Amino acid sequence: MNVAAPPASDARAPADLAVLLVHGIGDIEEGDVLRAGVEAVRRNLPGLTVVEGARRHPDPDVSTPESPAGRGVVSSVDVAWNDHTIRIVEYSWASVAGKIRLRYPLQAARRTLEVMREFPMMAALGTPSPRLVRWAATAGRFQQALALGLILLVVPCMIELALRPELVLWLEGVVTPGESSPIGPSDPFPMAMFLQRLWAGSYVFTLGLMLLYVLAGLYYAMVTAGFLYFNVAWLVFRRRLRPIGVAWRGLVVSSVLVFLLALAVVMALVPAFQGLLLASRFLEVRGGADVEFVVAVALGAGWYTLVYWLVLKPTVGVANLLRDAVHYLSAGPDGRLLPHQRTIRSELLDLIRELQGAEGRTHVLVIAHSLGSVIVADLLREALPSDGAVPRRGRLDLVTAGSPLRRFVHRFLPYRIPDASTLCEELHHGALPVQRWFNAYRVLDYVGQALTYSCVFGTWWRARRPSIGIQDHLLSPWYAWPFGHAHYWRDRRFLDFVVKHVARPALEGAAVAG
Repeated sequence: MNVAAPPASDARAPADLAVLLVHGIGDIEEGDVLRAGVEAVRRNLPGLTVVEGARRHPDPDVSTPESPAGRGVVSSVDVAWNDHTIRIVEYSWASVAGKIRLRYPLQAARRTLEVMREFPMMAALGTPSPRLVRWAATAGRFQQALALGLILLVVPCMIELALRPELVLWLEGVVTPGESSPIGPSDPFPMAMFLQRLWAGSYVFTLGLMLLYVLAGLYYAMVTAGFLYFNVAWLVFRRRLRPIGVAWRGLVVSSVLVFLLALAVVMALVPAFQGLLLASRFLEVRGGADVEFVVAVALGAGWYTLVYWLVLKPTVGVANLLRDAVHYLSAGPDGRLLPHQRTIRSELLDLIRELQGAEGRTHVLVIAHSLGSVIVADLLREALPSDGAVPRRGRLDLVTAGSPLRRFVHRFLPYRIPDASTLCEELHHGALPVQRWFNAYRVLDYVGQALTYSCVFGTWWRARRPSIGIQDHLLSPWYAWPFGHAHYWRDRRFLDFVVKHVARPALEGAAVAG
């Protein structure tokens, strides 16, 4: 993907540049990426002036804070440097699908169930076997039903134990089971006696919750054991059984998710259980006085709040990261794109065409981080010229950062996106051809690495592949903060690289080999 030098007469001609910033997964405050881009340009281009301040679309006054009319949010600012005008645009796509928020319990439960249903379908998009698509859809529906039962039975189980605390006291050895002696701390737990007491006491919701836990455990054990048992056969007959292997790996990970959801339900149940024990102890020791009861309830509520902030809050944060990835990489029950995926691609494609079609604009630079690079690659692969579309005037350059295209998406979902060489050719010859492609990465990034070679500890060892038109750039010094996969938009090494080696040569009309 080498780009020839421009004619000498046009080498220093004034140029307009549009920079489109597409973030990855996670909670990113609106405008943070835009501000980081402006600061990077200001830092590396002396004499920069703001022509027009930040603008946002759609109008926040007519949109809900959780999901603005099911659309992405576009924020932009215009700056000037010498004779050039630069428009910096941020596209926030996470608002299309929404986030899991505990302050909206019904909405949080619904979105959690969506993840359970869609995760097995991640391997279905592009799979050549319709039967595997149906199996994945069935597994997704089963996981959703199992998760729904776990969520629905948590509150009734806690209410049941609160109204009838005899079971709790029996478990603590305070009340004797029948005529036998109390259970000591070193005695084995009599599961048969416990189940018999549940049945005799008509603890319906507690029994139902235990049954669902048994089903979740069996599902996890069967899927994982089946994967380990047939793994040798899949390795031997890799080509023939590849679709089955891809789908089964998705089932293994999704069964782990079901298991983790069951643990999250326990995390929600155990603090209330401990609060109930505290209340029972206070009532027993203090004779049931009203003041002591209030104190016990307050202690139980405080304990629940502490566990919520220490355990459930980070769990929801991780769940939102997972939701962003699954909700975009998955497919519908028929194996096709989900509605919000089509919305994201359509909005982003219209935005790129609008930026390219502006009068006098010579360059459009798309910068995408993490899952944003997958979104951009998808829409550029599938972009088709439409009748009446604004003709392209500016060239398109692409910068990816921490991109999982090779290391995760193609490796584990090979039918989802092609290898880097094929992908580069498709983007170069597509309806919106990419002239130059730069890929920035960190040596300790566990998600996104180089796209053209494998890298271990920076430049110490490289297994290079033939050049495929992508310029990989290791951010150096590689030991400097930030590490890992996050905070690329706050990494001065990355932002300065983009401005100095990609944006500025484009503005000045310099010839840069691609």
